[in-house]
Amino acid sequence: SGRCEHSGSNDPGRVEAKGSVLSSSDEIDNTAKAVVSDAKRQANALIASGDYSSLESRFYSHCAVKRIARLADRLSGLGDPPAKAVLAVAKVRWGFDVPRHLLVSPEVVWMHNAMGVVAHPDCMVEGPTILFHSTTLGNNWAERDGVPSIKPFTFIGAGAQILGPVEVGPFAGIAAGAVVTESVPPWTMAVGQPAKNRPLDPTTVRRWFHLTPEQVS
Repeated sequence: SGRCEHSGSNDPGRVEAKGSVLSSSDEIDNTAKAVVSDAKRQANALIASGDYSSLESRFYSHCAVKRIARLADRLSGLGDPPAKAVLAVAKVRWGFDVPRHLLVSPEVVWMHNAMGVVAHPDCMVEGPTILFHSTTLGNNWAERDGVPSIKPFTFIGAGAQILGPVEVGPFAGIAAGAVVTESVPPWTMAVGQPAKNRPLDPTTVRRWFHLTPEQVS
């Protein structure tokens, strides 16, 4: 039978079943890994199909900085100084510190043209993703070395700080003003200072990215 009995151990995370010892924490870890794996599979399938609303089309007025960064990329063929000069004008205009290779990432929208955003050059940001103004993606020098990795279909609110070697998403959110120093799994929203992960309704994710229940469940 599948009946489980308490092992007599003081550890509430261990139960005995037919002579074998199982760890409930291991089961939770395996479930969490399965959720992440399934979310990444769904995100990759969506991106490969191209069957989602283009963020750059939806937020065209917020993408001036992307167009300037792409112009800088084209000018880099003439040498570094012209490209740097064009990007320097944009940095003065909007007050951001984001490397060019991140600004031009496909379907990553830096809302309000990345105003006040600071991003470490080693960060990875995969689109489609929406990042609001005054956010920080950087190292966590006080605790763990490393920088964030932002997965597709992630929403990052204004003033959020994401610090250290953390992974966010896919299909996740970070509330405005949150200070994130731990990974944010799929279908969760990081809220507060320090941030705590809370369940995120898939309906909210679908609304952010104009997806249907058939595309993302």
